[in-house]
Amino acid sequence: MEIMLSTLPKRTLLLGGTVIVLAILLVARWISDWGLVTIHVKDAPLSKVTSSIARQGHVTVETSLDPSTKVSMDADLVTVAEAVDQLAQITDSSWRGVIVTAPTKLALSEGVSMLRAGPDPEGWSVFYYPLSPMMSPDETAMDPRSLRWNVQGPDREVGKLLDEAAQKSGAMIVMPKDWSATVPRLPTSSATARAVHDLVGSVRGRDLSFYYLTARERRRWEDGPTEDRSRESSPPPPSSVAAASSLAAPSTLTTQPTLAAARRPEAKAEWMDQRIKATINALPAFKQVEAKKEYEEAKAFRDSLKSLSSEERRQKMKERMADPRFAEKMADRMLLRDSRRTAQQRISRSVNYLNRKASIQAAQPH
Repeated sequence: MEIMLSTLPKRTLLLGGTVIVLAILLVARWISDWGLVTIHVKDAPLSKVTSSIARQGHVTVETSLDPSTKVSMDADLVTVAEAVDQLAQITDSSWRGVIVTAPTKLALSEGVSMLRAGPDPEGWSVFYYPLSPMMSPDETAMDPRSLRWNVQGPDREVGKLLDEAAQKSGAMIVMPKDWSATVPRLPTSSATARAVHDLVGSVRGRDLSFYYLTARERRRWEDGPTEDRSRESSPPPPSSVAAASSLAAPSTLTTQPTLAAARRPEAKAEWMDQRIKATINALPAFKQVEAKKEYEEAKAFRDSLKSLSSEERRQKMKERMADPRFAEKMADRMLLRDSRRTAQQRISRSVNYLNRKASIQAAQPH
């Protein structure tokens, strides 16, 4: 072999080596970009954008929004979760990592079809516990189904275990209300999607995971002026109210105004804490130290509020928000989220805020 190589011209050897190196580089680039999403569209139908995300990310994307909605979007080599999050900001909607479970393949298909019409399908139990964005330890969009679910039990009823999984991960998990089953054993703690798949499989059920885009539920701090607010000098900016909400006990942070939310059982503070810790552990190593520090500070503050009266808690929250370091952190997060919206959305949001402020000031006695 060495003799054969020695007889080849040096130019041929050099060219061959260059080709091999380029091939290795191309394969490495292809592997590093696998599953990342790049989109540049202007006034394209929503269905085309979701299809592109699904194709590039090798995932399934479902939505209850009008598929003909026009979308303008620019994204370069972002994760699927980041692409879906940006799309949600642009369409003024919300996204969720969904796992639909059912005893049969037919029932599973029916559940997915119903979700295309809306996020609260009749005859189905929906386990979903959204947190305030300010409660998240980091603004990086992350698929909740990838978070580790430390299975606790001890109840082995499918519905109760799926509710636990939803609380500890933030995934939206759906099952028929009339499906009653008991698992022979608790699933091994692992990524939520994997653990749920094992759980459902142990009772011969079916499951399907996908990204889901749907109309955004209004949080409490986004509702219009109330009688209580009309006595304030001006409406608190969204970042301040969101921050205040994030300081409350985690069990109070589920979305409230909609009928679907009103039927949800109360979240367990202990499980919400586990969810935040799982999120921190999923962050890049260089982000975990600061995220853990912020989590411990926020948890200590929440614990300090437990024995206080409502008025004392309110005063404590005001003092917390008056802290320049805390206010700057909240402002940075709001700016980051706003940067994912279109220019027209930012203008509309500011106009709406000014209109609400003017409405409240006009209602005050002079």
